[in-house]
Amino acid sequence: MYRESKRGEILGNCSPPLTELNVTLVEFMLRRIAIPPSKRHVSLKGEHLKLRSLLLFQNAELIKLHISECKNFKFLRVLNLVRRDVDKWHVSSEIDLELLPQCHHLSKLELRGEIKEDLCPSHHVSKFLPPNIVKLALCSSKMIHDPMGVLKNLPCLRILRLRDNAYVGTKMICSIHGFPQLDSLEMISLRELKEWEIEKCAMSRLRSLHLNDIYNLKMIPERLRYIITLQELKLTDMRRSLEEKIQVKNETKGEDFYKVRHIPSIQIR
Repeated sequence: MYRESKRGEILGNCSPPLTELNVTLVEFMLRRIAIPPSKRHVSLKGEHLKLRSLLLFQNAELIKLHISECKNFKFLRVLNLVRRDVDKWHVSSEIDLELLPQCHHLSKLELRGEIKEDLCPSHHVSKFLPPNIVKLALCSSKMIHDPMGVLKNLPCLRILRLRDNAYVGTKMICSIHGFPQLDSLEMISLRELKEWEIEKCAMSRLRSLHLNDIYNLKMIPERLRYIITLQELKLTDMRRSLEEKIQVKNETKGEDFYKVRHIPSIQIR
């Protein structure tokens, strides 16, 4: 049913080439478990209270992941869910994201793949995230509702990465007093984003900001100037006019230079 590796146990590789994988987790398994991209129906059950890390890396063959009978997530710290196809992670069907709040010790989470959202913003998928999340990566999620309005309330969040059209809206707002512990923000390939607003006292402890391939973004937020903790700003493949506004050329300061003049390290590529 499984084999051991240096990084943990890989479930299902040694089983017959069936479309279903039914796994009963037991205590003697290693603390890190991975499920390979070869099954259409995956069901996890049993108890494995020492489970700390679960990696699910699936291709287009995956139809259903069932974990609702699994009582192993109480002490889970790392959860990585990856799929690279046109299908979606559903809030309460293919994988029950409503179980995430039960993962009280979960500190690192990556969701890669499109997330189906309810039309009502109050049912935003990010509301299912447990409060102890420290590091969060959302990739190719294609969320239509601004996730910042909910993510801002995660009290322990220190590292946030939004990549590859994680959000496909045109405007993003980091609202007042939001992201109180955020240390690093990385936004890559949010190709529809045109406006980004930072409100008073938001991201007050931010130290590192990386913007990459957000070509439609017109300008750096006004209140970036008030984030005095910011030590590093990286801009890669951004709009030329945005870059010129924060640069100094021939002793002439760009019109938005005052927003970034307090940042010790500014890299533009």
